[in-house]
Amino acid sequence: MSFSNKESSLAQSLHIVENVRNRLLLILARMFQSLSGGKDELVKEDLSEIILNSYILGKRLGVTYQGMDEALLKKAREYVSQKEEVEEYFGDITDFLNYYQTQKKK
Repeated sequence: MSFSNKESSLAQSLHIVENVRNRLLLILARMFQSLSGGKDELVKEDLSEIILNSYILGKRLGVTYQGMDEALLKKAREYVSQKEEVEEYFGDITDFLNYYQTQKKK
């Protein structure tokens, strides 16, 4: 690959990172608007887009999908050990970890 191709590739990667970052911000804003309107289906769609675009952004920044999964599980376990409010009152993080482990076994 010539020097100009490397520059072009880097510019393209930076452009994509910027686009995904902007998309994430727009989706997040749209989701909060949907929350106030009681549009459950739109909230679910927005949340799934946030997760998908987070994985895409991670990949563009050099993080593998497996690395993202590992970081997600690590953070979830930290939340459990720190007794985050959502975990303490509802057990949501433990539910997520159980769900995730079950899905990985399939």
